[in-house]
Amino acid sequence: MLKDTVCSGAEYNDLFWAVHPGGPAILSKVEGRLQLKPDKLSASRDALRDFGNASSNTIVYVLENLVEESKKKREKGEEDSEWGLILAFGPGITFEGILARNLVC
Repeated sequence: MLKDTVCSGAEYNDLFWAVHPGGPAILSKVEGRLQLKPDKLSASRDALRDFGNASSNTIVYVLENLVEESKKKREKGEEDSEWGLILAFGPGITFEGILARNLVC
């Protein structure tokens, strides 16, 4: 999936993940299928817990959570992911994805 991008050679757990939290089942399926570490979807799970599935604008809450997580990591001197994926799912077989760069780190 990433071979023809600037992330060539990166593993899924090397990236940050902003997944639209349509529900816990979607997050669990993405996490399991891609073998993501549990903390990779914490921003999405937190947005789901705090706001529920508020349609398409929920992804903004996920991105806000990711920015806060990135700032905290930087303050602690921890390494953060430079690249990541923003994913959204819709009715039926609708899927959108964006490769994004973390400008906070």
